[in-house]
Order: sequence, then C-alpha cells, then structure tokens
Amino acid sequence: MYTWSIIGFVSIAWCFVCISHSSASTGEVTRVTVRTRAKGNPNPSIWYRVPCDYQRVPGRRWRTLVIFGGRNCGGSNEVSNVLGWANWADKYGVFLVAPGFKDDRYWDPAAWSGKALLSALAEIRKSYDIDTEHLLYYGYSAGSQAANLFAAWRPDLCRAWVSHACGVFHTPSMKMRNTPGLVTCGDADTARDILSRNFVARARAVGQSVVWKSFPNHPHDVPPGSLALARAFLTHYDAVNRGDLGNAAAWGHAALPFDGAMPDAPFVGDDPDGTYWPAGSAEALSIPPEDRVPLPSRAVAEAWGKDGVARLAAVVDGGSSAAGQGQAVQSGKWSFAVDGVDFVCRVPAASMPESRVAVLFGGRGWSAERTLSAFGFDGVGAGGRGRRSVNGGTENWRTCGAASVCACMCAGASGDTAVRSCLRRAEG
Repeated sequence: MYTWSIIGFVSIAWCFVCISHSSASTGEVTRVTVRTRAKGNPNPSIWYRVPCDYQRVPGRRWRTLVIFGGRNCGGSNEVSNVLGWANWADKYGVFLVAPGFKDDRYWDPAAWSGKALLSALAEIRKSYDIDTEHLLYYGYSAGSQAANLFAAWRPDLCRAWVSHACGVFHTPSMKMRNTPGLVTCGDADTARDILSRNFVARARAVGQSVVWKSFPNHPHDVPPGSLALARAFLTHYDAVNRGDLGNAAAWGHAALPFDGAMPDAPFVGDDPDGTYWPAGSAEALSIPPEDRVPLPSRAVAEAWGKDGVARLAAVVDGGSSAAGQGQAVQSGKWSFAVDGVDFVCRVPAASMPESRVAVLFGGRGWSAERTLSAFGFDGVGAGGRGRRSVNGGTENWRTCGAASVCACMCAGASGDTAVRSCLRRAEG
C-alpha cells in the first residue's frame, strides 16, 4: 500500500506537470507526417506550433525556427514550452517546427532527412503563411549536430543557426560566410568543448561568422544562460532580416535593411575574461585574435557576458564609492571591492590624470593589505619616483608620471576580470 501510494502520487504529479505545460501557451501544437525511404523512419512526425497571435495578412510571412532536440526526441516537447521557446515564439511571431526523426543518421540532411524536413515545411505552408526559405535552426546534443549540418547543407535557406553541446560539425567553408552561427558548450562537457573550440577556430579562419561561448562547470546539459544567449542571437538575425517576411506595411513597421553581407560587429568579447567591449576601443584591440568573439548587437553582448566598460568604471570609481559610503580614506589609501574582489589602493601625492596603475599580486590567501606591506611599497612620491624595500635596503623606481599602487586579493575568474580591466585602462 505504501509503495502504491508513492507511485500514485508520482503519476498524479506527472499529469499535473504535463497539463501545466500545455496550458502555459495557447498556441496550437500539431503535426504532419511525411514518407521517407529511411528504414527506421518510414512515416516520421514533424511537430509544429502556431504563434498565439497568428493571422493571415496579405503580403506577410511568418518566420520559422526548426528545433532539433536530443537524440531521437519525439518533437512535441521541443515545440511546447519545456525550454521556454513557446514564450519567445509568441513574442516575436515565430512558428516552431521540430522533427521526430529516429536514428538512420538523421542529423545528416544529405541522406534523407533534409528532403523530409523540406517536405514537411511545404505541407505546413499549405495551411499557414510561413517562410520556408530563410530558416532559423537551434539544436542541443545530437540535435546540435543537425542544426549546423542542415544549415551547411542548404545555406541559401538559412539565416542563422545555433548548436549547443555539439559532437559533429560541418567542414568550414566560404559558402557559410554569410550564414552566422552560435556555438556554445559547458566546459565540463570536455570532449565536446574541445571539439567546439577547434571548430570555431577553423570556421573563423575561412571567414565564417561564429559566436562562441563556454559555460563554466556545466557538463552535458543545457544551461539557462545558453538558452538566453541563443534567443538573443536568433532574435537579432530575425530582426535584421525582417525583410524576408514581406513588405513593411504588412508588419506595421519598417524592416531593417540587409544587403547580403555580414556587417561589422559593434562589440567584441574577450573569451577567457567573459567581458565585452565596444569594437575599436583600446580594450577590444588589446584582445588576442584567438580570444576575440565578435558580437553583433548589444543585446547579444549582454547575454554573452559582462560589460567591460561598466566593470572598469566600478574599479576606477571604487574608491570614490567607498568614501561616499562612509569609508574613510586615510594617508592616501582606500579600500573597496568589485564583484567580491577586495582592493586596497595607495595614491601618490603627485597623482595626475595620466597616472599609471601598478597592480600587485600576493601569495595564496594574502589580503590586499598584507600584499602592500610584504612587498614594501611604502608610498610613491612626486615626480613619478617611488621607493620599495629590497632585501632590507631600498631601491628607486620610476614610472611615466605618478603611479598608484593597487593590491588585490583575487577570487577566481571575477578577480582576473577586474584586474585585467585595470591593466587595460592603465596601459591605454
């Protein structure tokens, strides 16, 4: 009886969850079937979801996002709101389509699945005004293989693609240079993370536009941040290609222009650092080529990482903020924190706008105060000349202008980000 009660409770809970998913979105979810010659897929189902505000308007077509779930997924969950795509689709007026292919190397569209998908889209188009010539693709795990392989199979039919936790990629080619992609992976999904990084490097080498993002400490899963980034990325390329979907009057607003060439990215991300900077800034130009991540819009940049300009301002203004909060600044020295990283800064009497910053790193677990004391930095005088203790004696050192001596106690990547921000501005 006790065992039965547990099973009954679980069954009721499962039914409740299913009902809640269905009621979370009022968009219609249904399917079409197609015939193929694949042994395990004679009549696969392709599920699709109609946006809540769908209506036929002369001259207007509706964007289509094809979602490939994990290996051998059924397709119905992918077009429902399990991962939040239904809410996004309703907001931007997008049809969701998810194939229910099984095995038979379905991720390789050239074999049979590509034709099957196009047949299904043509069937859906008989009932709804969907655009089938400028598709968006999203996939995770085995589905991520399909997302990028389908895009490469017919790049003329793809506006943008996203692959998360991918194990198989297409061969980079110039024919994909105007078909932007986003590749993401958890760094604890080690083999796929390495494959993804290698693909991105090879793709960029031949001129493909690929955004890359690794998610720390995530295994083979789908981090919420990867979904947020995917949606920002696909939203951007839906918007800049809105002209695909008919005349401006049919949509009620002007379509953004697109001339067939990828525009320059307005922001650049620093891969190891996790911060982004305005393209052309000194900080962006200082990022090594292998670490540069072109980001096509501010919305994509914000979903990708943290604003380097804002974090740098927080570091630069930290002392003023600390003083404003009642923390005394004594003897030309103040303490403050940025993103959990403690800083102690000593300012010379001759500090000028062009003053440089010397950043000191102490031993493991050292406080910032201990670092200043142990290294013997007992002040910086006028004229840019300072003094520090060396083996019981003293040694003069010169900087370009006066120097502020800043010691920090770093805590992981956030500390690295804050310090690198300081150094970049100082070098500028």
